[in-house]
Amino acid sequence: MSPVLPLLLSAFVSIPGCQHRHFNPARSQLASSLPWRVSDLVRMGRKEELDSIIKFLQICGKLKRVKRTGWVRAGVEQPESVAEHMYRMAMACFLLPTATADRNKCVKMALVHDLAEWSVGDITPFCGVPKEEKSRREKAAMAEVRDLVGGDAGQEIFDLWLEYEMGTSEEARFVRDIDKFEMVLQAFEYETEQKLELPSFYDTTRGVFKTDLFRSLDQHVRDMRDTAPRTS
Repeated sequence: MSPVLPLLLSAFVSIPGCQHRHFNPARSQLASSLPWRVSDLVRMGRKEELDSIIKFLQICGKLKRVKRTGWVRAGVEQPESVAEHMYRMAMACFLLPTATADRNKCVKMALVHDLAEWSVGDITPFCGVPKEEKSRREKAAMAEVRDLVGGDAGQEIFDLWLEYEMGTSEEARFVRDIDKFEMVLQAFEYETEQKLELPSFYDTTRGVFKTDLFRSLDQHVRDMRDTAPRTS
């Protein structure tokens, strides 16, 4: 498919003092790259392109309904979704030191790192799926997203996911730490709010943090847990 989504987005510009943006055909890359006029595309639409955009957004929407497997197995009431997990991760990225990591890149990486779960679900080590098979399934799901979105935007989504999976860049190290820390914090909240004991989430993350910031935050939450009222 042609990469209409990123091309359309390039044509929207901010209006000073307003809360919305307006479409400026003169700025659109579509005007020079496609055989039809931008005004025709905007007025009449192209069903296949619009269908692709809606399908991508529906893929994202599925993550609001995929519950995190670990919380389901632990008997948590109303467990969070994958989308909720990624949202707080992305917000945490705003707190990262800009001298160490590209904060904007980290925000985007947090938002796509579990995107494959729209197709494969939240596979944990307890699900009995070999690591290699899990990786294969997730890569195929992300390739489908890349091809659906198309263009630079589709490739960026795929590349950010792959960089996270490899875990070698400074941004990936931070986001991987955030992924684990968000789970620790969520475990603490569930224990407090639902009077549960969730020791496995602390045991499996002990000593795994790679950055000073999240080693400190992890320890702080554990200290809070030690002094919090326990279940009877």
